[in-house]
Amino acid sequence: MNRWLATIVMIFWILFGLAGGVYFLWTQYTLTGLVEENAALRRRIDMLAEAGWMLENELVKCRLGGTWPHMRGEEKHESKDE
Repeated sequence: MNRWLATIVMIFWILFGLAGGVYFLWTQYTLTGLVEENAALRRRIDMLAEAGWMLENELVKCRLGGTWPHMRGEEKHESKDE
């Protein structure tokens, strides 16, 4: 009787071990997919942030007429102290 009980326990032990291994691999696979998805989303957010920064700079240039003299069409005049 003890031998049959030990056999049944070992069979269940092996089955639960296999099921645990499959579950572990499945979670690693899905987590890897989520990490890759997160990286792609982060790249899109970075691109949008850069586009927003560029648009903001263009708006500032338009409103202020440019932040530097050459942006306003003014030429740099050199002083001649000779």
